[in-house]
Amino acid sequence: MPAFNAGLTIKESIDSVLRQSYSNWELIIINDASTDNTASVIDEYLNNENRIVLINLKKNGGLPNARNEGIKNAKGKYITFLDSDDLWFPDKLATQIEFHEKHPDINISHSKYELFDKSGIVKRPLKNIVEFNYKRQGDLRPTIYSVNTVGVLTVMVNRELLNKSGYFDTNLWTMEDQDLWIRIAELGENFGYINKSLAKYRLNVNGITHNLNKYKKAYKVLIKKYENEISRLNATNMAWAYYYRYFGIAHFKKGNYKISVLYLKKSIKLDRYFLNKLLTTVSFFKALFKHYF
Repeated sequence: MPAFNAGLTIKESIDSVLRQSYSNWELIIINDASTDNTASVIDEYLNNENRIVLINLKKNGGLPNARNEGIKNAKGKYITFLDSDDLWFPDKLATQIEFHEKHPDINISHSKYELFDKSGIVKRPLKNIVEFNYKRQGDLRPTIYSVNTVGVLTVMVNRELLNKSGYFDTNLWTMEDQDLWIRIAELGENFGYINKSLAKYRLNVNGITHNLNKYKKAYKVLIKKYENEISRLNATNMAWAYYYRYFGIAHFKKGNYKISVLYLKKSIKLDRYFLNKLLTTVSFFKALFKHYF
């Protein structure tokens, strides 16, 4: 559990681990040089819970680096990830341990998860329809190059596979999890998928619109990094179609209407799936309707 200035949320995240029905776990919290009360909140647990380990970093190194520090210090066969503002359902670990025991040939699994904010669970039915053809189990190529269908807060991965594939790329400030899944997929590993919500992802009030240009740059860096593999799998158009759709909607939410229309037109032109073209158009007009009415 990486934590940077997470004083307002980390208690709830830790408690969701303590409530696990599966008890043989170790929670490694990496305090990434927080300047708020994160450390004092964690200290409240250390005297009463010997399954919690605290690592204090003197210098803030970012999310990928913090996760890597946790992996290096972990003792378990399986590694899981939980950010300090997200939550697990009580049966999260038990469900995945049972899954891996039944499928010993699968070294990485993930599941559905819920979105939530201060008002509660956020439902996005249109998003689920748009993503109808995205692969979540088995060989995730070529989808995983352009769309991250694996929620890091739901992942359970064999430590040996992490050692083989490498850890999170510390040169990436975002999309570092998708980058890792790509490398795992490139090894020929099949992803296991549990069609049940095992975690809750907290939505950021600012979202992607707050750092739009940085996210766009990060996405392009990822496509560039794997452009040969994407080309080999004839997935270049799919990668750019998702880019234009995703950031077209983001630009619209930010009020950049002209560029959003341009991006959405490009997305529709590049996507080879007719239903995706239709739903991209529906997504845009739904956002338009919500904005003006």
